[in-house]
Amino acid sequence: MKIPKGLAHAGEDTFDQTAVDLYKKYVPPAGLPDLGYIVKGSKSVLDQDLTHDTSGLLYYPAFDDGFAQGVSVYAPEDITVTQQSSANPGDAFYATGKSKLKYWFGHLDRSPANGAKFAKGAFLAKTCANNVGGGPHVHLGVNVEGLWGTGKQLYHSTNYTHNGYTIGEQLADGPP
Repeated sequence: MKIPKGLAHAGEDTFDQTAVDLYKKYVPPAGLPDLGYIVKGSKSVLDQDLTHDTSGLLYYPAFDDGFAQGVSVYAPEDITVTQQSSANPGDAFYATGKSKLKYWFGHLDRSPANGAKFAKGAFLAKTCANNVGGGPHVHLGVNVEGLWGTGKQLYHSTNYTHNGYTIGEQLADGPP
């Protein structure tokens, strides 16, 4: 991944060799699901912090990623599509992961069919044209009720600010 135009060091790699070496050695703590990225070159879902609610959906706090139109979105783990939705703008869908985490993917150019299965890292869709929340992006809501029980959810900000408490840290700590 390259540093975007307009920023200092534009066009340079975002990871130096030390960062690449550390990334290659990373092993998730025992007991955590093996979650990958949803956008190539971005962080694992485990390393994301949740910045806002998913409007209209209880227990699906979210983060946004892939901030451009046409960015490819990938499965963070083995998932099965369970239900169709809409994101206003764009398509959206619910999926359940091998880990029992539930997801809501939004602001996409298409939605895979109910029952479709995808392996970790498989292509799902692309970000659609929109100007919601600062422009095109993928919205990922994460629901832990399958792991922690009904009514439980991950800690998250409510105003699109980063709180520093990652999904992985919260899963490692267990239910509140």
